[in-house]
Amino acid sequence: MVDRSLVDEIKRRLNIVDIVRERVPDLKKRGKNYFALCPFHSEKNPSFSVNEELQIYKCFGCGASGDIINFIEKFDRLTFIEAIEKLAEKAGIDIEKFKIDPEYKKKKETALKIHKILTHIYHSLLIKHKSGNTGRIYLKKRSVANSSIQKFKLGWAPAEEDLITKWFISKGFKQAELVEAGISIIKGGKVMDKFRRRVMFPIFDANGNPIAFIGRSVDENTLPKYLNTPETVIYQKGKTVYGLNFAKNEIEKKGFVIVTEGTMNVISSYEIGSENIVAILGTGFTTYQAELLKRYTDNIYFAFDSDSAGRAALLRAAPIALEHEFNVKVIDIPYGKDIDECIKADPKSWIAALNSPSELIEWLITFFKSEIELDTIEGKTKFIKRLKPFILAVKNPIGQELWIKRIGKEIGVGIETIKVYLTEDGTQASDVINPLAKLSTDSIEKYLLGIAVQYWHDLRPTIIETKDVYFSNFPIGRALKKIVNQLKMPVESLRTILDGMGEDERKACQEVALMDIGVKADSLEKTWNSLISRLRVKSIENAIYTLKKMLGEAEKNGDAKSAKEYLSKIQKLEAKLKKGKCNQ
Repeated sequence: MVDRSLVDEIKRRLNIVDIVRERVPDLKKRGKNYFALCPFHSEKNPSFSVNEELQIYKCFGCGASGDIINFIEKFDRLTFIEAIEKLAEKAGIDIEKFKIDPEYKKKKETALKIHKILTHIYHSLLIKHKSGNTGRIYLKKRSVANSSIQKFKLGWAPAEEDLITKWFISKGFKQAELVEAGISIIKGGKVMDKFRRRVMFPIFDANGNPIAFIGRSVDENTLPKYLNTPETVIYQKGKTVYGLNFAKNEIEKKGFVIVTEGTMNVISSYEIGSENIVAILGTGFTTYQAELLKRYTDNIYFAFDSDSAGRAALLRAAPIALEHEFNVKVIDIPYGKDIDECIKADPKSWIAALNSPSELIEWLITFFKSEIELDTIEGKTKFIKRLKPFILAVKNPIGQELWIKRIGKEIGVGIETIKVYLTEDGTQASDVINPLAKLSTDSIEKYLLGIAVQYWHDLRPTIIETKDVYFSNFPIGRALKKIVNQLKMPVESLRTILDGMGEDERKACQEVALMDIGVKADSLEKTWNSLISRLRVKSIENAIYTLKKMLGEAEKNGDAKSAKEYLSKIQKLEAKLKKGKCNQ
């Protein structure tokens, strides 16, 4: 990890807008932000936004987001260090001044050490200790072989609330280190174990280092069913795939990777000799995961669950794989919901399915034909529209031509006609912002927060005059309240305001900072006041609703005194509400 001061200096010298525009020429200013078609996925309307004040970007279509360094990592397909080197050179910073940040290095080393020790502890408790008997019974019911328990280092988290935490502290580790590593949590002012009474599945990086855990409850009453390590200095869920450390050699040997969901699918597949398999970890397939797997193969077989959620996951994952120039095939689960159920019931059927995958285009044609009637012009048009993101994701022009030819044959439409439709239907940049990137007045607090974050300086006199309004206790409401209060004091920048917020409040501000407000500058004050009035009305309506419920309970219980008090309050609020609506 490089010295934090170097990162700060790069961000100080370079403007994210300039860096993005070099790679995305159609970036255009709209209000306080800059919008363009996303460079990371195919789309019709711009949903990619850059905020100059906060120096951040986000695509509201595919979810890609980050800062100037993250953008270069993703766009230029570089590692973090390579992106730093490239940007430092552009900024005129001496690359020789790169230093390892000792604090970061220490945190990373400590987290890795904790996970290595804890993986051994959990594993030992499962296979040797009487407390692990519940876990052993659960795994036996799931027909998990002892060889798999050993290979994947499955474990057992004891039921005591702080046994693991106390043990690590007795060995000289600090509470903060355990919390930062994600194995302990703070609850009610007390530090305790994050995982209790669960079967533990360690997650390893590609080099075989344990970096996180998935804890599976052993009874249906314990929720959530799966409990995951939070993101830490050594673990980012969207950048990790389960089982890659075991599968990478077999992936290279067989020439393809099977991508599924869930740890048990991987383990069951191993038990019948199919070892070139990995699992995504509840994020959906990401560009980072695609780039990681691309190091080992150009061929990817998706084997997601057979239910509607699994099919939806496949439809989201496939364009990402195509954009990374994978040859994509699909394995339909022939029996049960997933690979694990299929193998437990009929392992030969899984092997047969694995040996006869469908080409992605054939799978998509079959899937969409089951939903769309192709005997009409409307149906044919809808069919092409559904396939469009996949066609445009194919980078190779010859491959794209073959896709179009195959689709045209299926629906009886000429290649050139389909090409015209694809072009006319929005491959060119549009000035119409994707609705996902636009704020809506239907969400009053979110819209107000967007105005406050983007126009805090211009609208400051109006914002600080806001009074007699109730903001919710959700992150958006709390952030809004803090901005109103902080603007009453000297403030240098938006970053200063955000630094005083909690993480969830700051994230809410960053999101709306990147969204399109769609209001002209000369209408902002009027819009703010109008929405504040609506919020006051909404607050009164909510109070009346609550009081009426309380009134009903009081009358039901024969509490005449309380009923009279509630009725009086309701009448006063209704009069206030009538006055408020008249003033809107």
